Amino acid sequence: MSRTCSGFPPGRFHLHTFTALLLFHGLDISAFLVLGGIALSLWRRMRDEGARAVQTLVMDFWPLILLFAISITGPGPHGFARVARWQLLRFIAILHAITVVAALLYLPFGKFFHIFQRPAQLGVKLYQRAGEEDEGAICARCGERYASLMHVEDLKRVLPQVGFNYSMSGPVGNWQELCPACKRKSLSLAQLRLKEEANG
Repeated sequence: MSRTCSGFPPGRFHLHTFTALLLFHGLDISAFLVLGGIALSLWRRMRDEGARAVQTLVMDFWPLILLFAISITGPGPHGFARVARWQLLRFIAILHAITVVAALLYLPFGKFFHIFQRPAQLGVKLYQRAGEEDEGAICARCGERYASLMHVEDLKRVLPQVGFNYSMSGPVGNWQELCPACKRKSLSLAQLRLKEEANG
């Protein structure tokens, strides 16, 4: 019996069996499973009001569109080989390659993004660990610790540089000096005051 370069004998199977079907059409079967997952994802996104409020075309639907294109064009050559002319096979194969490359290059959801994502995750963990060791940021309204002092100071320094200045006049000098709960309460009180002023 012949052996592979690793020293193990190669597997054997008969044609027109279930094993042959899985090996020859495994990618096609996977493509149909992905189509089912896309349908389930779209169904849940359309029914969940919270998801509908925050989803965007670029971050939520483009990945599904690319997955749909890959899954449709992947089994395409096998299907067209049976029901259409062979001239279409080259076009479908090239279209499938284009959709796969586009999905790989789509950084927010592509495999290449892990090159940047994994080191960044390590940096975030180290940053959070360093922040846990400081005295902490105390909310100017309720007096509770809500974040690391280093984190809040970094936000107060970096946000104005990118066009978001949350400095305020009054006892609280910056919006970042409030904890999330007090921020929500402050917004509710401001809206209530504006409503009362509008009603006279």
